[in-house]
Amino acid sequence: MLEVLGVYGIDEYVTIDLGELRGFDYHTGVIFQGFLTGFGRAVCSGGRYDGLTARYGFPAPATGFAFNLFNLLFALDRALDGRGEDSIDVLLFCPAEDKAPAQRLAAALRSQGYSVARDIIVRDRQASLDYARRMHFRYLLIMNETNDGLTLLHLADGRETTPCLGAVLNGECRL
Repeated sequence: MLEVLGVYGIDEYVTIDLGELRGFDYHTGVIFQGFLTGFGRAVCSGGRYDGLTARYGFPAPATGFAFNLFNLLFALDRALDGRGEDSIDVLLFCPAEDKAPAQRLAAALRSQGYSVARDIIVRDRQASLDYARRMHFRYLLIMNETNDGLTLLHLADGRETTPCLGAVLNGECRL
């Protein structure tokens, strides 16, 4: 689990507390809570509960979580002011099996101020393009099958460019 968090660059923000007990008798494994810096209440919580659904006639292993919207909105109140936007900048499409390079690219673009979503649903290029248009993205950024080349589709005018991956990662190439 921690290796996956490392791919996303958030492992340094996770604390493992083996003494955490919340008294929910239906949990059968890991339980967790999510906190935001400077806010002393959990904004999300959850865990593993393999036997819970059997109580309702459908035995199935499960893991789940819930956000406490009141705490989340209270904690983010000032950060959300003026953040509403009509569109998202980039939908990142990566057909390769290894998604770690796509996550690094998404993180680099976000650090440069772009809003980026990764297309995690398995679909072809045309289906991702259709989705990007329906969801009002500005660009569809396509990593090639070997994760070493890019194609940028400008959705407003249909232009297609091929920015250098290294230049995009280093912030030397604006979309």
